Amino acid sequence: MTDEHRPHRSHRPRRAGPVVGWRAWRIVRERGTFRLRSAVYEQEWPLGRELEATCARGHAAPAPDCSCGIYAVRGPAEALRYLVGRNDPDVVHRLVGEVALSGLVVEGEHGWRASHACPVRLWIPPRQTSGFAVDTGEIARSLVAYDVPIHQLGGYEPRAIELELMAA
Repeated sequence: MTDEHRPHRSHRPRRAGPVVGWRAWRIVRERGTFRLRSAVYEQEWPLGRELEATCARGHAAPAPDCSCGIYAVRGPAEALRYLVGRNDPDVVHRLVGEVALSGLVVEGEHGWRASHACPVRLWIPPRQTSGFAVDTGEIARSLVAYDVPIHQLGGYEPRAIELELMAA
């Protein structure tokens, strides 16, 4: 399975050019560098190419009668909910950003799920939501490998981040 699988209301799939939505990622340290991992599942986002959705049920993702696919929400406020969650020992931080969804895209109540996706712009909070400081400079230098603009946020509280993203 790829990405957030949960019940939803969906519409008929359609082929689309990029649809830009919002999501959060966990930042993990792997092999001496930082990488993006889905906020809920163990899916690592690849460098230099789109992430392609799969489904454990064996059909192409996303399917109208399944919850598979790569998720994005309509706005930053909804994505900020995923800055808090399960963190394994290799998770050093979380960030939010815009993501381009392409291929087969299914629209839902709060956003979309798609067959393909890649980050477009990323914003790194200066601290974890727990208040612990992290070296965002080191993280940003490592994440340039995704070849997208990376911005450092001034605040780390969800409301402060939301206001900053709305002004960006």
